[in-house]
Amino acid sequence: MEQATEVYPNVYKTPSSDIFPDYAKFQGTDQDKFDMIYATLDTLIEIMDRNKVYEKSAEWDEEGVKLVNGKVVFPNGYEKVIDEIIKENQLGTLVLPESLGGLELTTVQFAPVIELVARYDASMGMTAMSGLGIMNILKQFYKPEFEDILQGFAVGENTGYAAFTEAQAGSNLRNIKSTSVLDGDDYVLNGTKIFITNGGYANYGIFLANNIVDGKKEGTNVFLVGDYEGITAVRLEHKSGIRTSPTAELLFEDVRVPKEHLIGEVGTGYEKVIERLLGMRVSVSFQALGNCKRAYELAESYSNTREQFGKPIGSFPAIQRKLKQMRLQLSRMEEWAYAGAFALDWVTERTDVMGVQEANTKREKLAHSIKEILKHEDLIHYYVSGGKLYNGEISNYFMYDAQQIFGGNGFISETEINKITRDVRILPVFDGTSEIHAWVVNRSLKYLDTIPEFVKVSSIWEGNTIYEDHVISRFPSLRDKL
Repeated sequence: MEQATEVYPNVYKTPSSDIFPDYAKFQGTDQDKFDMIYATLDTLIEIMDRNKVYEKSAEWDEEGVKLVNGKVVFPNGYEKVIDEIIKENQLGTLVLPESLGGLELTTVQFAPVIELVARYDASMGMTAMSGLGIMNILKQFYKPEFEDILQGFAVGENTGYAAFTEAQAGSNLRNIKSTSVLDGDDYVLNGTKIFITNGGYANYGIFLANNIVDGKKEGTNVFLVGDYEGITAVRLEHKSGIRTSPTAELLFEDVRVPKEHLIGEVGTGYEKVIERLLGMRVSVSFQALGNCKRAYELAESYSNTREQFGKPIGSFPAIQRKLKQMRLQLSRMEEWAYAGAFALDWVTERTDVMGVQEANTKREKLAHSIKEILKHEDLIHYYVSGGKLYNGEISNYFMYDAQQIFGGNGFISETEINKITRDVRILPVFDGTSEIHAWVVNRSLKYLDTIPEFVKVSSIWEGNTIYEDHVISRFPSLRDKL
């Protein structure tokens, strides 16, 4: 296929190009909010650099996390950085509703924060920001009982986890076995959850269970659970990547939860979980973007300092071609990530998303298309699942080249480039495998093809990168669809 030729020379900077401000302006973001977003990024950079996160991330990764008496123990110095991010910086106030004193940023507005933290350390982003996902679902199904808990998340006193997955229920959450039974003023929860990010560390979680009435299943329920008696972290998984992000097996034994902590209506839990997963999938797109931007910085720097045959390896055409493709690919990953974020904001109407009134540039036409298409709300999955699939898959091929530039040094486990390579391997797996998202995209396109306003994200560019060709070879049904 024809190879794309355009290059964004500074695309790996954060915020990296015109893509973020474009989509933020489509939403009507004023200068005060722009200033606040950039100030937050500056503060995060100061925290990360002062704590030498780049220098220590591989060392922390090598040590990993441990479970001691049912509680997670992080490597020395790691939890201090988490506390500074979520407590001193009060990151949660950025997404807290304005009615509760927060700034209530849109997904688009908050996205550079997700990307930036992922650039420094993928595990740290997952540990620090899992609570923000809990905040989002509590905001959507707000009740007065949640106010103090939301305020605790906002100032970093509360952290969160999502207890969905079970041994026989990964992609198919309808197959869960966990139960919830109403007993007086409480629900009694039982079940075992696996692969739980922040399990054993966070003090609040979202729990998905079957709704049992008179011994029969009647839908599913979602609950907000606190640090209640009967919840036990059984063990931590020993993973090949994101090793300082705790991944636990949690046992729930006769856990009593006030019925006021039911989220949404009785029997509707599965649908509410899916709504929450949309935001998680957009976050994965930005995590992939941040990981790859850092990898590009490392690869470019190494190519300028590593010498062979009397000159830097970056002067050789083979390395130059790799770096050029990587720069180009970063711009495309960013385009997909922001299209998904914009689509999510438009559908959930978390803020007064304005959309685009006049469509002149390619990006304006894409944003206008999203605005028109998402009058059919179920079609959001093209942008959200498409972005998660695209960025998750691309990041792994991207890291192959980034690591290759380092030669043998890239194969050493304690190097940062090796760590990032291992970290991105999970991206096509968690929050829905690429195979599931490919099915979702194909299903969505059956409807999109009948809508005249539909514009593909790839309309922004021409031709394929070598990484896109790899993805198409794995998912031939998606040729010319992403």
